[in-house]
Amino acid sequence: MAKTIAVLPSQYVPWKGYFDHIHQVDECYLFDSTSGSCSSIKSPLGLIPLLIPVENYLVTDPAWASDHWNLLEKYYGHSPRFRDYAYVIYSLYQQMSEKSLARINYFFIQTICDILHISTPIARLEGNGDRLIQVCQQAGATHYLAAPHESLDPKPFLEAGITFTKMDFSGYPEYHQLYPPFQHQVSIVDLIFNEGTNAPRYMKLAW
Repeated sequence: MAKTIAVLPSQYVPWKGYFDHIHQVDECYLFDSTSGSCSSIKSPLGLIPLLIPVENYLVTDPAWASDHWNLLEKYYGHSPRFRDYAYVIYSLYQQMSEKSLARINYFFIQTICDILHISTPIARLEGNGDRLIQVCQQAGATHYLAAPHESLDPKPFLEAGITFTKMDFSGYPEYHQLYPPFQHQVSIVDLIFNEGTNAPRYMKLAW
Protein backbone atom coordinates (compact mmCIF):
# COMPACT_ATOMS: atom_id res chain seq x y z
CA MET A 1 0.00 0.00 0.00
CA ALA A 2 1.31 3.45 -0.92
CA LYS A 3 2.27 5.65 2.01
CA THR A 4 3.61 9.20 1.92
CA ILE A 5 5.43 10.84 4.82
CA ALA A 6 7.13 14.15 5.55
CA VAL A 7 9.88 14.96 8.03
CA LEU A 8 9.70 18.60 9.07
CA PRO A 9 11.57 20.85 11.49
CA SER A 10 9.54 21.55 14.60
CA GLN A 11 8.23 25.12 14.33
CA TYR A 12 6.36 27.50 16.61
CA VAL A 13 2.99 28.61 15.11
CA PRO A 14 4.42 28.45 11.55
CA TRP A 15 2.89 29.72 8.31
CA LYS A 16 -0.03 28.16 6.42
CA GLY A 17 2.21 26.23 4.01
CA TYR A 18 3.59 24.17 6.88
CA PHE A 19 0.08 22.91 7.65
CA ASP A 20 -0.67 22.23 4.00
CA HIS A 21 2.48 20.10 3.95
CA ILE A 22 1.23 18.12 6.94
CA HIS A 23 -2.17 17.67 5.30
CA GLN A 24 -0.65 16.29 2.08
CA VAL A 25 0.95 13.26 3.75
CA ASP A 26 -0.19 10.12 5.55
CA GLU A 27 2.16 10.65 8.48
CA CYS A 28 4.33 13.57 9.58
CA TYR A 29 7.44 13.50 11.77
CA LEU A 30 8.89 16.54 13.55
CA PHE A 31 12.53 16.96 14.52
CA ASP A 32 14.14 19.60 16.74
CA SER A 33 15.25 22.75 14.96
CA THR A 34 17.36 25.67 16.11
CA SER A 35 15.07 27.98 14.11
CA GLY A 36 11.89 26.52 15.55
CA SER A 37 11.32 29.10 18.29
CA CYS A 38 10.17 32.04 16.16
CA SER A 39 7.37 33.09 13.83
CA SER A 40 5.99 36.43 12.65
CA ILE A 41 2.71 38.31 12.98
CA LYS A 42 1.53 41.54 11.39
CA SER A 43 1.31 44.97 13.00
CA PRO A 44 0.82 48.55 11.76
CA LEU A 45 4.60 48.92 11.83
CA GLY A 46 5.32 45.76 9.84
CA LEU A 47 6.16 42.23 10.84
CA ILE A 48 6.76 41.51 14.54
CA PRO A 49 8.59 38.36 15.64
CA LEU A 50 7.05 35.98 18.15
CA LEU A 51 10.19 34.56 19.71
CA ILE A 52 10.33 31.99 22.49
CA PRO A 53 13.56 32.57 24.44
CA VAL A 54 15.36 29.23 24.59
CA GLU A 55 18.76 27.79 25.32
CA ASN A 56 19.54 24.21 24.31
CA TYR A 57 15.87 23.87 23.31
CA LEU A 58 14.66 24.75 26.81
CA VAL A 59 12.66 27.88 27.67
CA THR A 60 14.63 30.49 29.61
CA ASP A 61 11.83 33.00 30.33
CA PRO A 62 8.46 31.64 31.58
CA ALA A 63 6.77 34.96 30.76
CA TRP A 64 6.95 34.27 27.02
CA ALA A 65 3.43 32.80 26.83
CA SER A 66 1.66 35.77 28.40
CA ASP A 67 3.82 38.18 26.37
CA HIS A 68 2.87 36.46 23.13
CA TRP A 69 -0.82 36.35 23.95
CA ASN A 70 -0.77 40.07 24.77
CA LEU A 71 0.75 40.76 21.34
CA LEU A 72 -1.87 38.64 19.59
CA GLU A 73 -4.68 40.36 21.45
CA LYS A 74 -3.19 43.78 20.71
CA TYR A 75 -2.78 43.31 16.97
CA TYR A 76 -5.60 40.88 16.19
CA GLY A 77 -8.22 41.81 18.76
CA HIS A 78 -10.26 43.62 16.10
CA SER A 79 -9.79 41.07 13.32
CA PRO A 80 -13.03 39.54 11.98
CA ARG A 81 -12.73 36.06 13.56
CA PHE A 82 -10.63 36.79 16.63
CA ARG A 83 -13.48 36.18 19.08
CA ASP A 84 -14.28 32.82 17.46
CA TYR A 85 -10.85 31.40 18.25
CA ALA A 86 -9.51 33.57 21.07
CA TYR A 87 -10.58 31.18 23.83
CA VAL A 88 -8.94 28.13 22.26
CA ILE A 89 -5.65 29.91 21.61
CA TYR A 90 -5.72 31.78 24.92
CA SER A 91 -6.33 28.54 26.84
CA LEU A 92 -3.30 26.98 25.16
CA TYR A 93 -1.07 29.85 26.23
CA GLN A 94 -2.52 29.75 29.75
CA GLN A 95 -1.61 26.07 30.10
CA MET A 96 1.86 26.47 28.64
CA SER A 97 4.14 25.75 31.59
CA GLU A 98 6.13 23.34 29.42
CA LYS A 99 9.87 24.07 29.16
CA SER A 100 10.71 21.91 26.16
CA LEU A 101 10.52 23.84 22.87
CA ALA A 102 9.79 20.64 20.96
CA ARG A 103 6.79 19.86 23.16
CA ILE A 104 5.54 23.46 23.02
CA ASN A 105 5.68 23.42 19.23
CA TYR A 106 3.98 20.03 19.11
CA PHE A 107 1.07 21.21 21.28
CA PHE A 108 0.53 24.33 19.17
CA ILE A 109 0.82 22.45 15.87
CA GLN A 110 -1.62 19.77 17.02
CA THR A 111 -4.15 22.34 18.25
CA ILE A 112 -3.99 24.29 14.98
CA CYS A 113 -4.37 21.07 12.99
CA ASP A 114 -7.53 20.40 15.01
CA ILE A 115 -8.83 23.89 14.18
CA LEU A 116 -8.14 23.28 10.48
CA HIS A 117 -9.54 19.71 10.61
CA ILE A 118 -6.21 18.18 9.61
CA SER A 119 -6.13 14.60 10.88
CA THR A 120 -2.63 13.54 9.78
CA PRO A 121 -0.87 11.64 12.60
CA ILE A 122 2.10 13.63 13.89
CA ALA A 123 5.03 12.18 15.83
CA ARG A 124 8.20 13.67 17.27
CA LEU A 125 11.68 12.47 16.31
CA GLU A 126 14.80 12.55 18.43
CA GLY A 127 17.70 14.31 16.76
CA ASN A 128 18.03 16.75 13.89
CA GLY A 129 16.31 14.96 11.01
CA ASP A 130 19.41 13.57 9.29
CA ARG A 131 18.09 9.98 9.15
CA LEU A 132 15.49 10.40 6.42
CA ILE A 133 15.93 7.02 4.75
CA GLN A 134 15.82 5.22 8.08
CA VAL A 135 12.71 7.12 9.16
CA CYS A 136 11.01 6.35 5.84
CA GLN A 137 11.84 2.66 6.13
CA GLN A 138 10.69 2.41 9.74
CA ALA A 139 7.42 4.14 8.81
CA GLY A 140 6.88 1.84 5.84
CA ALA A 141 6.85 4.82 3.48
CA THR A 142 6.81 4.41 -0.28
CA HIS A 143 7.01 8.15 -0.99
CA TYR A 144 8.65 11.14 0.68
CA LEU A 145 7.24 14.65 0.28
CA ALA A 146 10.08 17.12 0.74
CA ALA A 147 10.01 20.83 1.48
CA PRO A 148 11.01 23.01 -1.51
CA HIS A 149 14.32 24.00 0.08
CA GLU A 150 15.46 20.43 0.82
CA SER A 151 18.45 19.37 -1.28
CA LEU A 152 18.16 15.61 -1.56
CA ASP A 153 20.13 13.05 -3.49
CA PRO A 154 17.49 10.83 -5.10
CA LYS A 155 19.76 7.81 -5.37
CA PRO A 156 19.55 6.57 -1.71
CA PHE A 157 15.78 6.95 -1.79
CA LEU A 158 15.40 5.07 -5.07
CA GLU A 159 17.73 2.32 -3.85
CA ALA A 160 15.45 1.95 -0.82
CA GLY A 161 12.36 1.78 -3.03
CA ILE A 162 11.17 5.24 -2.02
CA THR A 163 10.16 7.95 -4.47
CA PHE A 164 9.99 11.62 -3.58
CA THR A 165 8.64 14.93 -4.77
CA LYS A 166 8.77 18.45 -3.39
CA MET A 167 5.88 20.38 -1.88
CA ASP A 168 4.54 23.17 -4.09
CA PHE A 169 3.63 26.38 -2.25
CA SER A 170 2.79 28.42 -5.33
CA GLY A 171 -0.62 29.85 -6.20
CA TYR A 172 -1.87 30.91 -2.78
CA PRO A 173 -4.67 33.49 -3.06
CA GLU A 174 -4.68 36.57 -0.87
CA TYR A 175 -7.22 36.90 1.93
CA HIS A 176 -8.51 39.70 4.12
CA GLN A 177 -5.47 40.73 6.13
CA LEU A 178 -4.93 43.62 8.50
CA TYR A 179 -2.06 46.06 8.05
CA PRO A 180 -1.10 46.06 4.35
CA PRO A 181 0.88 45.19 2.33
CA PHE A 182 -0.22 41.57 2.15
CA GLN A 183 2.23 38.94 3.41
CA HIS A 184 1.84 35.20 2.81
CA GLN A 185 4.57 33.90 5.10
CA VAL A 186 3.24 34.98 8.46
CA SER A 187 2.02 32.76 11.28
CA ILE A 188 -1.08 30.67 10.61
CA VAL A 189 -2.85 32.58 13.40
CA ASP A 190 -3.07 35.54 11.01
CA LEU A 191 -5.20 33.50 8.61
CA ILE A 192 -7.29 31.93 11.38
CA PHE A 193 -8.08 35.22 13.13
CA ASN A 194 -8.95 36.91 9.83
CA GLU A 195 -10.83 34.16 7.98
CA GLY A 196 -11.91 31.61 10.60
CA THR A 197 -13.76 28.66 9.06
CA ASN A 198 -12.97 30.05 5.60
CA ALA A 199 -9.23 29.56 6.19
CA PRO A 200 -9.00 26.33 4.14
CA ARG A 201 -10.17 28.23 1.05
CA TYR A 202 -6.89 30.12 1.15
CA MET A 203 -4.82 26.98 1.61
CA LYS A 204 -4.31 23.82 -0.40
CA LEU A 205 -6.65 22.07 2.05
CA ALA A 206 -9.53 22.97 -0.23
CA TRP A 207 -7.77 22.50 -3.60
